[in-house]
Amino acid sequence: MSDTVSVETVASAIDALRDQVPLVQSLTNIVSANFLTNVLLAAGASNAHIDNVHEAGGFAAIAGECSSTSERRTTERPKPSW
Repeated sequence: MSDTVSVETVASAIDALRDQVPLVQSLTNIVSANFLTNVLLAAGASNAHIDNVHEAGGFAAIAGECSSTSERRTTERPKPSW
């Protein structure tokens, strides 16, 4: 088994992704939201950050993919420390 992937295989995968234009639900923190959105848009996907636990389930039903970080989800946003 080879550990390398050919340029043609990568190009084919990117073309297939762009043909589908998947809607990706991102469950991530606000710090990485902009970076992740830019990566997904550059790859040819559409992105939505749904961080409200009451909305996430319904959106997951229509999303083609889901990207998540391993942080704790709550129903409330953190309160500022000031």
